[in-house]
Amino acid sequence: MSENTNKIEENKALFFQRLIAFIIDVSIIYLIASMISTPFIDIDKSNKLTEESTEIMQKYMNHEISTKDYSIKFMNISYSLARNNGFLSIVTILLEIVYFIVFQIYKNGQTIGKKIMRIRVVADNGDLSMNQLIIRSLIANSILLEIITFAFMVFTSKDIYFYSTGIFGLIQYVIILISIFMVMFRKDGCSIHDKIAHTKVIRI
Repeated sequence: MSENTNKIEENKALFFQRLIAFIIDVSIIYLIASMISTPFIDIDKSNKLTEESTEIMQKYMNHEISTKDYSIKFMNISYSLARNNGFLSIVTILLEIVYFIVFQIYKNGQTIGKKIMRIRVVADNGDLSMNQLIIRSLIANSILLEIITFAFMVFTSKDIYFYSTGIFGLIQYVIILISIFMVMFRKDGCSIHDKIAHTKVIRI
């Protein structure tokens, strides 16, 4: 039993390896998504909305507008920005599915980031399956949250979109926080998505 435990601890990927691999992978996704989406997005409108958001925040911090006015204006800007960047959201979600699920299964549990950091996703028992990577990526890479957010943006009012994305975003934040502590302090280094998908990340 103690031999198995020691072996698991020796082989588990370290937190910093997983973190750097994640940063590399996310950077690749967003770079490609931005390159594809830029011609189809109103950049001037995005910049204007971002500037308005900053101005409203400054006014609120300087007590020039009430909390109620700030909330309404911020909600309107967030909704407009989300709709303006809708094409970017679609491209990002599709790239994440291709990269984190399809590409990773064909590369035997590795993305470019994981390959650089010499780590790999493996199944608890047997070969890594597509279903395991789907479940894992929906949680670990926030794909499920992004799909839900996009659906609320397209099919609901701005009020429902604003509050629902805030709630789901908070849930995702809590899951990420718990997962970080699990990776750092569990002997097997498994996070929430690893436990649900029956996977683990090892050094190679």
